[in-house]
Amino acid sequence: MMSGIVLARTDFREYDQIITIYTKTRGKQSFIARGVKRSTSKNTSLLLEFSSITFGTVSGKEWQYITNVHRENYFTGIRNNIQKSVYAGIAIRGIERMLKHNEQDELLFGFFYSWLLVLDQTKSCSSIILDYFFLQVLSFLGFSPELERYGDSEQMVKNESAFFSFSSGCFLYNTEDIEQTVKYGFVLSCSARRVLLQLQKGVVQDVSNSVVKEVHSFVYAFACFCLETPLLDWKMAEKWLD
Repeated sequence: MMSGIVLARTDFREYDQIITIYTKTRGKQSFIARGVKRSTSKNTSLLLEFSSITFGTVSGKEWQYITNVHRENYFTGIRNNIQKSVYAGIAIRGIERMLKHNEQDELLFGFFYSWLLVLDQTKSCSSIILDYFFLQVLSFLGFSPELERYGDSEQMVKNESAFFSFSSGCFLYNTEDIEQTVKYGFVLSCSARRVLLQLQKGVVQDVSNSVVKEVHSFVYAFACFCLETPLLDWKMAEKWLD
């Protein structure tokens, strides 16, 4: 039996679906769920997106097929709240897009599950919880921005705005370096930098709308640069909820 979190369901043949699951021990995997589109299938409700499940598999000629699905956590608190449901949907689509198949990372899996638990149990939340989520996932993938010192000198970043170079992964102090990389960076205010440092430590706090906007712009731009692919802008979730 394997443990996993359901990321996506894609139609396959008349009554079957391809179920993409982020598993604890094998990373992202895709399986066939036979007959899951039938109204009588007992697995239909068990394989909903962002459900935590345990399941067995049997091997076929081309695919592995899901068997014996058991629900571990339905995350009722998320499903009963439209805002939380949208945030969870954005997170699983981001994970599905950012991760390759067969790349195991039990620490990332643990973080993902814990993040869903926090989202499920919190009384209120804002889109900054998604900025925290994506910043942490990037860190697990090896893209952790250095936010405390200038990368091209020994100086610490103090109470000042500074230019962060995406290609270098750090702040730049040298003016010539900034001129060469200005297309691939971000001028970050002191207030936004403090919030990002807190997010790196796992602290999500309420901040002003202007700082939230700046933090999001930084995390989104940094993610798209590191992954070399455009992601769904999760800030759009606020417009969907209006």
